Amino acid sequence: VQVLTSEFLSDIGALTMTDASDYMSGITNVGDQDQTNDNNTYQVRGFRQNKPYRNGIREPSPSMLFDSATMDRVEVLKGPSSLLAGVAEPGGMLNSISKLPRPKREATVTVRGDNWGMRRGEIDTSLPLTKRLATRLVWVRQSGDAWQQFAWANRTVLYGALSYKLMQNTRLTSNIEYIDYL
Repeated sequence: VQVLTSEFLSDIGALTMTDASDYMSGITNVGDQDQTNDNNTYQVRGFRQNKPYRNGIREPSPSMLFDSATMDRVEVLKGPSSLLAGVAEPGGMLNSISKLPRPKREATVTVRGDNWGMRRGEIDTSLPLTKRLATRLVWVRQSGDAWQQFAWANRTVLYGALSYKLMQNTRLTSNIEYIDYL
């Protein structure tokens, strides 16, 4: 098992799953190799992994977009994982875990840019509504040129999570994510 935490994703400047996979051993990007679109599939230990997982649930399409602003961590389970996750590729599986609401009030604002003209702003807030109910909202706006000539990476991300503490170690959480990518 290999885990890339949100702190590590932030430190390396990963904006997508493709960016994060560059730092995972035994993982190779395959497909169109478009770092800005993140429309790739991956090879895990030599076997093609066509559908990544999100919170332990298989995504319906290999072309699902991921944004690091909504990911708490990325887990890589290497080797035959079908005992844990049902029918899966023999090389292993990629699983991104969504950010959850935190028990205290927090807010972060991040502004990034690069030499090619890309500008990106992120707002991440966590707000406890009651002792048992909390919410988390993430907004991202990215625009500008990309590292490829005549390409740009414009995206808007809206993410919301609501978590209710049923018992001491049990939570009911729901989330919704919208990505507009051009």
